[in-house]
Amino acid sequence: MLAGLTTEAKAAPELVFTDVEAAQESVTIEATYAYDLNDGEGERTLTVEESLTTEAKAAPEGTLEIESLDLGEVAFALSFTDEDDTITEDVTLELIKDEQAVDDQTFSEDDTGVFTELESDTAYTLSLVAKVDMNDGEALQEVVLSSMSFQSVDADPDVAFTDVATTPYRIDTIVSFDDQEGAVDADSLRFALYDEAGDLVGERSLEDSMHARLTALYSDHDYTARIYGDIDREDGEGLIEDALLHEGTLSTDALTLPIPEFLGWTAEGGDITIELGDIDDSENVYFEDDMRLVIYDITDGEQEVASVDLNIDETGGEYTFDDVHDENREYRVTIEASYDLNTYEGPLYDQILDSFTFFTIN
Repeated sequence: MLAGLTTEAKAAPELVFTDVEAAQESVTIEATYAYDLNDGEGERTLTVEESLTTEAKAAPEGTLEIESLDLGEVAFALSFTDEDDTITEDVTLELIKDEQAVDDQTFSEDDTGVFTELESDTAYTLSLVAKVDMNDGEALQEVVLSSMSFQSVDADPDVAFTDVATTPYRIDTIVSFDDQEGAVDADSLRFALYDEAGDLVGERSLEDSMHARLTALYSDHDYTARIYGDIDREDGEGLIEDALLHEGTLSTDALTLPIPEFLGWTAEGGDITIELGDIDDSENVYFEDDMRLVIYDITDGEQEVASVDLNIDETGGEYTFDDVHDENREYRVTIEASYDLNTYEGPLYDQILDSFTFFTIN
């Protein structure tokens, strides 16, 4: 060592750790290094160990609000906060139907907007989505900041058949029509009636009156009644002409078949007397021919032994058949007719309306 000179001791180096991932968990950092303080002791090593806890970045947050729902559209407002700058690009607001995104818009700041051409009366979800980097060693994540569901406006009018009046031949009804959204051209409305085979039997325009009447119909028949009109649901499809707006069932009344009542009978000396009551044919059922009062011998098979035509307008009274029966025989008395009840099936021929049996003995 040179006389009169002094040396300055070297300081041990300091370690600074940078770019530590922001995972909210405890970690231990250990560093080993070699150094020489030039103090004559030569090179030596030092190990430094430090335990620390890092803070995770705050996740971004968002809010959604539906400002209005109108025909074919939804207006919304959105906002979001990102304290630690984790969002890597503009946020996306998705319009979702049946778990599939059908439209979207992007935003760089709080804003308002509108989705249009929504389907009528359909369930949708608004989902505010962002891609974020939490600086935690994981890949970019797509997170939902906020979401909310809603039902789009029902474009179709409320339609009903009211004040229904029916007979065996006619249907009368008032068509109740409430088009709150104004989607239908009221001048295009029409009423149509279809039979059970699906055939059109009549129609009426409802442009001047909501009263519909159709006549000359089948009796006891279930008809399908439909309301058609031109409608624009503001769903991107444009004006749909003659769209089916409502369907229901309207039924005509059944005709009542008039049948004379058996009031009594006697069998004496080979003669048979039948007493019948009058009938009420106020509905004017159509008979192909006169009714017949018929006596059959059914002892051995069936054999007609006597008959008489009945005046439909005056069936009441006693009917005597001379010398038509023998002793120890079985007979059946019937009232028969061919008639048309104005049904979809058409006329019925040689039908037995009523009957009874009796025995003769010694």
